[in-house]
Amino acid sequence: MTELMPIRQRKIYSVRSGINERNCEELLRFNSESVDFLAAQFLEESNTRLLSRREQMEIFLRFVGDPGFQSGVAQDVGVHRTTANKTVRYVMSRVVEQSHNWIRFPTTAEYMTEAKYLWQRHFRLASVIGALDWCNQGHPQAWAAR
Repeated sequence: MTELMPIRQRKIYSVRSGINERNCEELLRFNSESVDFLAAQFLEESNTRLLSRREQMEIFLRFVGDPGFQSGVAQDVGVHRTTANKTVRYVMSRVVEQSHNWIRFPTTAEYMTEAKYLWQRHFRLASVIGALDWCNQGHPQAWAAR
């Protein structure tokens, strides 16, 4: 007696377009030159990683620009979701390690009071001492009212 074994359907993979000059700003919220700048600032070029620092930064920017599931980010960029997850975590750790170079807020009570006053006066935002802006000319900056 022979039993028929169900044959699994053939898996069809979709073609992934990835990031290119046309969709870079739409998907990453940065132009191509700015992505290269950020990759050079925060990531080291390494032969041990499978992805270039540019590709790692693209995955990270895609995730923080439109947070959602890593599977969607992975599909947009063209990698597996596990790779996207590990890459986001790695790049985030590198950004946090270097945050003291980019982010500076008032450190004394006097400067905090002055900053709160200026933010309130200029922008009508109470109890604000600073803000982060990743969109100004494509480069990260910390803003303090001065």
